[in-house]
Amino acid sequence: MEWLFAAQDLPPILSPLTSREPVPVYAGRRQAGRATSTTWSPILKKAIALASVAKEHADEGTRLEVEWTVEARRGRAPATVVPLPFFDPPRKRG
Repeated sequence: MEWLFAAQDLPPILSPLTSREPVPVYAGRRQAGRATSTTWSPILKKAIALASVAKEHADEGTRLEVEWTVEARRGRAPATVVPLPFFDPPRKRG
């Protein structure tokens, strides 16, 4: 995702606040769904999102792209379908 900022000569600026602005999720050139919440995860050190995607793109490990806007310019960031929860530390189990 850093390259989206670098293309604008900017350092990566990722808000710790959750965005509830829906953004398109793509499989190749076609829209496969939309992310309804996106945020930066300080624990995982990456952007995460909750998205609704078409059934044919919902398998774990499926590679997709999420639209990301930097300085009013749209780009796409790579995304991978993963099961919930994103992070399940041992201390929270049992």
